[in-house]
Amino acid sequence: MKIAINVLSAQTGAGVSQMQNLLPELARRDFKNQYVIFYSSRQKDIIDAVPAQFKKVSVRYVPRGPFARVLWEQWVFPFYLWRYRADVLYSVGNTTSIFAPCKVVLLMENANPYSHLDLPWSAKERMRLRLLRVLGRLSMRRATKIRFVSQNSCNLIASQFGVTPQKCVVIPHGVSMFGGQSSDASEDCPPRIARKNYILTIGANGPHRNTDRLLKAFAVLITQYGYGGDLVVVGNTGSHPWRATLDNLVRKLELNARVVFTGEIPRHKVAAYFNGAELFILPSVEETFGIPLLEAMAAGVPIAVSDCDLDAAHRGKCFNPFREICVEAAAYFNPFDPKDMAKCMERLITDEKLRAQLVVQGKERVKKYKLENTARSLVQLFTDVYNS
Repeated sequence: MKIAINVLSAQTGAGVSQMQNLLPELARRDFKNQYVIFYSSRQKDIIDAVPAQFKKVSVRYVPRGPFARVLWEQWVFPFYLWRYRADVLYSVGNTTSIFAPCKVVLLMENANPYSHLDLPWSAKERMRLRLLRVLGRLSMRRATKIRFVSQNSCNLIASQFGVTPQKCVVIPHGVSMFGGQSSDASEDCPPRIARKNYILTIGANGPHRNTDRLLKAFAVLITQYGYGGDLVVVGNTGSHPWRATLDNLVRKLELNARVVFTGEIPRHKVAAYFNGAELFILPSVEETFGIPLLEAMAAGVPIAVSDCDLDAAHRGKCFNPFREICVEAAAYFNPFDPKDMAKCMERLITDEKLRAQLVVQGKERVKKYKLENTARSLVQLFTDVYNS
């Protein structure tokens, strides 16, 4: 069987890191099948991670913009699949090539186009999300099987579009257990961070990350509970319009000296940020998974995480799979209430018994999310699709 993997949509952040980890793991687990990886010359981080036994195809003249790239994938990419005689296409960008001349496994992991939340997206982003929703619907119809990364996202998306359970497969993401690689936070952290206590969060590039309410909660943590550390926000915000909103809020709350935006951090340095943190917090109101939660559990860091069901107005409506992932290995808060968020952080900072309990439960829980399990399940899925 020849399996084509289209990684052209994996440009930054979690999409890149997932491919960097998953492709080598597939090579270690699958000795029977052939893999063809389609990428562009701009994706150096992924190129370097492609195993030697996989065929690499550098696709020329791929448009840089997401709109043009989607059109290219519909009208040009099918000819690449035909040329390389792919039996199964694995599309990781939430859309697929409708005219692919082979069977298709579609990964759906972007909740934003399907959300019921009224979030302050820019006009350009709203247009992009509408396009993705239309293409997502068509892609789900075309796909032979659809992979979801959580039961929560599977239930919400499948029910919206009438996708049959037989077409859906839930295969969670996995992580390599890097916890404990570096016990000295100063090794890879900037001096300002390494010298102080801090709360860590990862991801801030959009209103669904809920970083604005986290900043308000952090201000409460300082003024009401007397917290003396910093808030460290890891992730590439770049020129994203949402970054301007966050910067203005930091100034308004007078947190300039207490909040650190690190920008994007190389994956091999992320462990140091976890190991130096007092706690890890994920305040998102819209996610299909939460890889940083697994990384925090592996690193032995107590976790505070959002649970939208704690807010009566949003119960059952949000893409919020964190209880599914962490179960009892995290402390939960209402992400729409900064005061409740601050109270949860304060409890995790001061309650040593709770901290120790969550660390133990986290190290046990994360064993369910080994990268090898994800790779093995994917190989079985490709095989089932090919034989169907």
